[in-house]
Amino acid sequence: MESQQKRKQWYQRRVRGNLPDVVERFVEDDFGVTSAYRHGYPNQPSCFAFDQVSRLLAIGTKDGFITLYGRPGVEQRFAHDQTVAVTQILFLPNKQLLTVCGGISTVYLWNLVDETGHVFPFLLKSCKIPCHAGKEKISFGHLPVHSDFIYLGTTFGNIYTVNAKTCKSSNYIIYWSNAVKPPNSKKSHHHDHSS
Repeated sequence: MESQQKRKQWYQRRVRGNLPDVVERFVEDDFGVTSAYRHGYPNQPSCFAFDQVSRLLAIGTKDGFITLYGRPGVEQRFAHDQTVAVTQILFLPNKQLLTVCGGISTVYLWNLVDETGHVFPFLLKSCKIPCHAGKEKISFGHLPVHSDFIYLGTTFGNIYTVNAKTCKSSNYIIYWSNAVKPPNSKKSHHHDHSS
């Protein structure tokens, strides 16, 4: 105990001079919660989409955030309830809805505009596609013109369909890994594009 006091006194004399110890006490009023504004290109982008009707650009990131850019001054950043990478973003034409594929097998449906007409995204629904025990990941999504179904290609080569308006998984599934098996091959086929 005495050695600690001696070291402290020596430190005060050598480094700080003969100044008394400074005792700082923090109280709750010393700290305040403030909001920070993010501006610029998002970190680790993984995908993007552009809606020609509403003139919105959506950029998804690997840490699960989506950033919307519109006319000058319009910038919104939002995320799902889980921290999952955004793999695909699709705008539903003339609906002001955004479909986001993220995680292992989850599809999220976002409404982009609130009742007052301002860009304020909020989650409407989410659904999981029935994949192979969580090992299969969504690698590509396609929404044909005048269609209510999104076709989702996976890393196993299968194609799943999801209703774009209700965000419900359909029973119509193309099991590419079962339909076409090349001879002497144990690997599954990766779908980069489905149309």
